[in-house]
Amino acid sequence: MLSRYGSAAGVVPQELTLCDMSKPVISKTEVKDGVTFYTLESRVDKCEHSPAAVGTVRIFAVGWKEGKIAKFVWGGPKGGKVEY
Repeated sequence: MLSRYGSAAGVVPQELTLCDMSKPVISKTEVKDGVTFYTLESRVDKCEHSPAAVGTVRIFAVGWKEGKIAKFVWGGPKGGKVEY
């Protein structure tokens, strides 16, 4: 998805590409400055970079504009504890 819909390099942090995440759930949608943001919660299924992150839920917002990912906002872990 990131290679197909990513717009500019560096929009999505590299850490997100290092872990396999599944079952994303959209919890919020809003439009800011012409960018549609979807807030998602997704479970980490596999993460060689940080095995402690497996099974945790991550929160992030993906901003879409003109069919491409234009912005990314990292919300961190749902429980508030960082495992890295």
